[in-house]
Amino acid sequence: MRIVAASTDSFRQSRSIAIPTRLVAARKAHPGILVDDLDTLVDSLCAAGQDVSWDGDFPGYRRLYAHDPFGNRLEFLQVCT
Repeated sequence: MRIVAASTDSFRQSRSIAIPTRLVAARKAHPGILVDDLDTLVDSLCAAGQDVSWDGDFPGYRRLYAHDPFGNRLEFLQVCT
């Protein structure tokens, strides 16, 4: 895509913008979000029709994964008390 814009004087300026044809969600890279009440979050996600995947492999934390509507993986954690 090329955008051409006229300036106030007599010459023209042009800018090239690269636009990807297809964005793909990262499969492994993701944000980790620390929450105070994981159970309430799970209830909200499930009520909205989102699948969650529990992962008990992180000592000291309760952890699960979910995906946003664009397919990005999200990690939610709660400190075990």
